[in-house]
Amino acid sequence: MKIHNDFSSLNITFLTSYLECKQWILSSSKENQYSIWHRPEDDFYDFEVVQPLNTHIASYSQRIYELLNILSQFEKRDINTIFNDINNFNYDILKIRIVGTEVNAGHINLNDGVLLFEKVKNMIFSIIHSTVSKKGFYKNLSSIPSSLQTYCQSLKFGQTEHGSYIVNVLAPHNDISDINNPIQQDITSTVSENINYTLIALSKAIECYKGKNLTKYFLESINSGVSANLCDSIIGMSGKNESYDVEITISSKILHQSLKHEFKSENIKYLKIATEYLKGHTVIENYSVVGKVITLNKQPDEESGSVTIKFEYDKHTKNIKLLLPDADYLEAVKAHANKSTVSINGDLVIDSKKTNLINFGKLNITNQTQLLLQ
Repeated sequence: MKIHNDFSSLNITFLTSYLECKQWILSSSKENQYSIWHRPEDDFYDFEVVQPLNTHIASYSQRIYELLNILSQFEKRDINTIFNDINNFNYDILKIRIVGTEVNAGHINLNDGVLLFEKVKNMIFSIIHSTVSKKGFYKNLSSIPSSLQTYCQSLKFGQTEHGSYIVNVLAPHNDISDINNPIQQDITSTVSENINYTLIALSKAIECYKGKNLTKYFLESINSGVSANLCDSIIGMSGKNESYDVEITISSKILHQSLKHEFKSENIKYLKIATEYLKGHTVIENYSVVGKVITLNKQPDEESGSVTIKFEYDKHTKNIKLLLPDADYLEAVKAHANKSTVSINGDLVIDSKKTNLINFGKLNITNQTQLLLQ
């Protein structure tokens, strides 16, 4: 008999739990040989699943295929999807999907791919920290609380999927055969709930901020697990050019469903404000920097260049370094050559060590040629 696909790697223990969860009824069994399952509904009682219990029985692969085929017919779902669901049955799954024209074919450029995996790890670490204590910023993100180190070490990346670009993180539950450690009480369920709760709070804070331009909404979200580390992680997932939408889906046993959270690329600018604010930095929104270009740096094969602008803020001289696209960089070169001043609007971020400008717009040459800077 022809075997359409090799599904022999199906986890038999997880299969039993899957059938029980889907309310199949165990009708009969023979030890170490097979179990027979039926549907409890009168209309579907003719559906019969024969579950092999020994991988060494004759035609084991074909028996597994037939079993999956029946489940596929009953559930009206693809057989490969059911196979994956069963093998991942003892896991909560965190799915991060990157959406954009550059990744529609299921590929991602190397730099964005490396950044994506790094930021996914950082996001998980930030959620792990917030499960223990809520802070606006975790200075030592990689120092995992001792109570969650075992959980952290159990995490693993699953196979990537087609559909833009998808990364899966698998978080195992306690041994599902251990009745003394039910899923409802384990760390995985606690962290999964926290991820969902935190992402809801972050989305709400962004929407509230967009409506009233008040950073207090980001401050209030700390109690729900939001941190600068989390915001920075999502920014990084959007790619070097911050052009990707980010979808984060949690599939959890305790949540009994898959819950999706979307962070659009046009909201990255708000995540930047949240990041700096939650780090304890001063953020002055829509600030107009007026100053002189003092350094220029651009490689011949790059489409952007680095510019340093000296300007005065609160009677103190400050420098900001910006990475500008070609058109704006050329304006900066002209201004530098003519000793003209430039202006550029953005959100000014100030701390004790440095000054940054985020969410900035177009650079313009002004007529203030006599601007004096100490």
